[in-house]
Amino acid sequence: MGKVRTEQIKRIARELIRRFPNKFSGNFEENKRVVALLVP
Repeated sequence: MGKVRTEQIKRIARELIRRFPNKFSGNFEENKRVVALLVP
């Protein structure tokens, strides 16, 4: 079951990066805030 969640998270992460490439950077803390805004 754990693997399914990991695959879903990775799929969503790839989709977010594909759709919003300019919103993400190398800063983890900043990226967490961006994800919180993009994913309800």
